Amino acid sequence: MRNSELEGPQDDLDVEITDLDKADGDRPVAARLPEKPVLLLRKHRGLVTVATTGLVVLALLLILFSIAPIRQLFTPAVQQTTFYYRLDANPPWGHLSVDGRAVRMTSAEVYPLFSLTRGKHTLLWRADPFAPKQCVVMVPVGSGIDNCKHPQVPPDSGGTDSYISFPVDLNMLSTAQRAALLQTTQAAFDSQQSSEMVRTGELYAQTFGRCYGLENVSLRYFNIFGPRQEPTSPYSGVLAKFCTAFLEDTQPVIFGDGEQTRDFTYVDNAVQANLLACEAPNVSGKVFNVGVGGRFSLNQTVTLLSNISGKKLEPKYEPARDGDIRDSQADISQAREFLGYEPSVAFDEGLRRTFEWYRVTQEKARATPTGVTTPGAPAPAKP
Repeated sequence: MRNSELEGPQDDLDVEITDLDKADGDRPVAARLPEKPVLLLRKHRGLVTVATTGLVVLALLLILFSIAPIRQLFTPAVQQTTFYYRLDANPPWGHLSVDGRAVRMTSAEVYPLFSLTRGKHTLLWRADPFAPKQCVVMVPVGSGIDNCKHPQVPPDSGGTDSYISFPVDLNMLSTAQRAALLQTTQAAFDSQQSSEMVRTGELYAQTFGRCYGLENVSLRYFNIFGPRQEPTSPYSGVLAKFCTAFLEDTQPVIFGDGEQTRDFTYVDNAVQANLLACEAPNVSGKVFNVGVGGRFSLNQTVTLLSNISGKKLEPKYEPARDGDIRDSQADISQAREFLGYEPSVAFDEGLRRTFEWYRVTQEKARATPTGVTTPGAPAPAKP
């Protein structure tokens, strides 16, 4: 080539083509491009380094700001002003006030939710007829000294800081109110002696067994009777009253027609069942009936006592009581199979032993100086 010069590759991007029309012959001359990437050429290396460094720094900053503790250093903290509490109060029909103002619960769950602001608050719980209960709480919990009860119950909803408890206490009632409450409760227990109430206790025992490994056996007693029952108590069994009536030559009272039946179980049989349940293997969590497996009517019972005492007394029949069970008999097959239980004292023999104990106790009471009583003894016979 005469007037054209094509230089070889250099470190830069300078390509010079002076005259393509005057090339030798008809063979075209192609321009030669640089073999190295443009960005890595000497004149661009400084710019590449700066850009790369900037990208790395930006990536590191993004990572750091994604971490909460680091982000909080650069963002102002928002202070929580409202705190939520759950109320664990008994009786549940009461009303809560905070600093003299009634509090409206925001939910109707088992433990209602309410809110308090920061600072010291006086809480008052009123639930008639119980005396009101008051306590002072510091919000949030732990920010100061308070005297409210905070049971260790894990919150079951978001935003709940603590529970505040107002437990019921019989001391919140007057003496007369406590006596009335206990009497009413006892009457309720006496009228609901089977099914739901008994089953609830059995389930509690079984739950403790599963959760904590507590071995437990539940025994269902059927009309236990025997010596030392207090005949004057409104909650004593009918047989104690019958024995006393025959000793005092008074008519035994029967509510209804006397044909209602019961599985009367002498106390020795119940003791035997308890001892067997304590030692029997592989019975934890089970429930067993404790009875004789037979039944006698009240009329039959009066006839047996007439034979035992040698006295012929006609019962006094009163109107039947609401809620009385007509017939009751225990199925003791499970107790026989798992406990090896077998009643050792039949009903008629147990009745004879019971009447004899009352008779002997009454004779001792007659010989005892005035003012000294024997526990469980029937009143002296009328002259």
